[in-house]
Amino acid sequence: MATTLTVMRANVVFNVGRKAGMDAKIDANLNRATLQVVKRMRPKEMQTSTTFSTVEGDFDYTIASGGDIAVADLYAILMVRNNTDEYRLTRGTLTEFEAGKQTGTSAKGKPYKWFHYGNNLFLYDRVPDSTARTIRVRYLKRPATMSSASTTFPLNDEWIEVVEELATALTFSNLNQADKVSLHTAVFETLITKMETPEQIEDEAPDGQVFMVSNTGIHEDF
Repeated sequence: MATTLTVMRANVVFNVGRKAGMDAKIDANLNRATLQVVKRMRPKEMQTSTTFSTVEGDFDYTIASGGDIAVADLYAILMVRNNTDEYRLTRGTLTEFEAGKQTGTSAKGKPYKWFHYGNNLFLYDRVPDSTARTIRVRYLKRPATMSSASTTFPLNDEWIEVVEELATALTFSNLNQADKVSLHTAVFETLITKMETPEQIEDEAPDGQVFMVSNTGIHEDF
């Protein structure tokens, strides 16, 4: 079942010896720990997608709640696809983009590459032409900040203990207790190391295995 900031805070308070007057700092550490787990482990519940339309001659699209790509929680882009023409764009670089042609009729067409710079997604290797194409962006989102006692933890339950251990280590760092920082950091690393991601489990499933076929039944006459 889902837990709340209140419950998680109480657990961290217990871990650090019931230190008084640290609720705000512990809440901040729980949010820091949650973001760290998202960045490191990419939980499935923090992966989502959105779409936007290309505009002729426009190669950079702002990422913001009121921007071209209207999301406020995008942390990292995982994949970009041209839904209209049904192909995946390849991730490129700023250096490559700056070295290519960006204006003029010959520069326009279907974009084949992308990169993320600042708060913008760039499409290039042809700047979008007059055809309005639907582009789908799959991305890793930032977790919602827990800011009140009743706020629900934004990740699935398997991450609760992991986040609490890292928040405990961060709180002991605030208290200048290096030995306990090391202890709880080690526990956090152990939990992370032993945890299999959904991709790892799915790779172990029968459909994820590769079986070598020694006899295909195909014969050639020589």
